[in-house]
Amino acid sequence: MNVLELAEALRRAGVDPDRYVLQPLLTEPWPWQLRPEGSVWLTRGTDLWRVTSGGIPPHYDATGDLAVFSTEESACEAFLREMTGPSEPFAAEKARFSADCVRRWWEDEVRIALEEPQVGEQRVRWRETWRERELLGRELMTVGELEEALIAAGVHREALQLEGLDDTDVQRPGAGIVLSHDEQGRWYWGSWDSCRPGLMWLHYRFETEGEACQSQYQERTGPLTMTAPLTLAQWRLQRSVALDNQAAAKKYDEQLRRRVAHED
Repeated sequence: MNVLELAEALRRAGVDPDRYVLQPLLTEPWPWQLRPEGSVWLTRGTDLWRVTSGGIPPHYDATGDLAVFSTEESACEAFLREMTGPSEPFAAEKARFSADCVRRWWEDEVRIALEEPQVGEQRVRWRETWRERELLGRELMTVGELEEALIAAGVHREALQLEGLDDTDVQRPGAGIVLSHDEQGRWYWGSWDSCRPGLMWLHYRFETEGEACQSQYQERTGPLTMTAPLTLAQWRLQRSVALDNQAAAKKYDEQLRRRVAHED
């Protein structure tokens, strides 16, 4: 069986196309954040075929291999068997991947505590603060608290443009990260696109100031080997990030082409 035959077999079996992606058959790049959480993707490498996935709690933004195969035939047969079976496809593999993500996150937390005890202690205090504030229905973290915490953790303040403290509409020399909110009141953090001067490339979007500040704090002081945990609601909001980044880049490139054509 090859991947074309697999596609036809899945179609005949009535498998929901939102549950899987056959990467070799894609005609254009598809940001993986647009794929439904828990979906599985068959990908082809130089020598190996892989079944990969993402959108798995609690580290929704992490992707990884669920299974690896040496031949197209064995990969397609296993993929068809899982997708048409009575149980959740690759359920055991997803559970192992989720547990591995959690393990890697906390192993890195231990490393931070040993190698950077001041930062480790600060992270413990903030985890406790977040739990308390969440129970009380309060904002998890403010921009002012984020600034103070990052400076105390040794982050260069000049690298950040923070809403309410800096101008976040125009890139400042030396700044790489912007934390702000859009016209709809949704908070985000992103970076200036190095290939498209003046264009903001969004990394994450959140409904509240506290969630955005928490995310940026995790990014700047937290584990390096694993993305931070997200709630399902937070993860689903990231779909809009991928769509908006695509649209903004397309608009920027079209405007640039028109400007160049006009100058010629």
